[in-house]
Amino acid sequence: MFNNKLSMTADYFKKDTSDMLLDLSIPALSGYENPTVNVGSMGTKGWELGVSWREKINDFRYSASFNVFDSESIIGDISGKRLFESGDRLLSEKGSEFRSWYGYQSEGIFQTQAEVDASAVTSAAVAPGDVKYKDISGPNGTPDGIINELDRTILGGSLPRYQYGGNVNLEYKRFDFGLTFQGVGKQDFYLSQNFIRPFQESWLSPSTVYANDYWSVYNTPEQNSTARYPRLSENASGNNYAFSDHWLVNGAYFRIKNMTLGYTLPSDIYGNTGFSKLRLYVTGNDFFTLDNLIEGIDPEQNTGYLITKSFIFGVKANF
Repeated sequence: MFNNKLSMTADYFKKDTSDMLLDLSIPALSGYENPTVNVGSMGTKGWELGVSWREKINDFRYSASFNVFDSESIIGDISGKRLFESGDRLLSEKGSEFRSWYGYQSEGIFQTQAEVDASAVTSAAVAPGDVKYKDISGPNGTPDGIINELDRTILGGSLPRYQYGGNVNLEYKRFDFGLTFQGVGKQDFYLSQNFIRPFQESWLSPSTVYANDYWSVYNTPEQNSTARYPRLSENASGNNYAFSDHWLVNGAYFRIKNMTLGYTLPSDIYGNTGFSKLRLYVTGNDFFTLDNLIEGIDPEQNTGYLITKSFIFGVKANF
């Protein structure tokens, strides 16, 4: 504490959990489903830092606060299990981060047939314009010239890191202003097919973002070399839209979560209405976000949902 204006807090924590609920494997011939029991362990460590400031200068008052938090959870002994979620896109196993992304490692987009012929592919349908994957393993643990389930690997953590937030409050005579913000410093965001994949449903039109940046035989070689998205092909959709780091993008963001401007009416105009205080205000929610995602996607939800903005005009009365 410094002159009753500045305050700071800092904390570091480490926690070991040894009672995770997991499905215990039993022989299928028993006729029963795997029972859920308290087995397995996970270690979590993290830290948090907060700082706040407040001051009054004549009729002007202001305060501000900021906090940042980070943690990491590593899976311990879980009886040799591999726990999959979300269509096998997420994996938790011993030594990995809790809920890690799991899929293929991409190497860009095939540019020529010669490049396709010289590479490991998922099927004979793969052609120039399709996503290329790394051949990292096989039945013997070494690359085997085929892209299949053995080439899927952990791609990094899915959970947000370096989460932060804060607020600013200002008051001058009868006017007041408040702003709340939040964000994430690091996150791998899955660009859901529901948002980006063209022609997935007959009633959906392609994203304009995709339409301006995909590989095509009608492009020049220079345009195709910088194309972000694969060619338009249903035959190769199983290859191109398989889960891989090609569809993981920078999900860091800064968002003004809430902003409110208010004015408290003078008490002498209330008359005999019975009001002791009457305040008019306007509030905006989620109306500004700074991120690297396709316009409209909500970075808080990692599912491809669109941002919902709202504005509220209100009156608060005290009796």
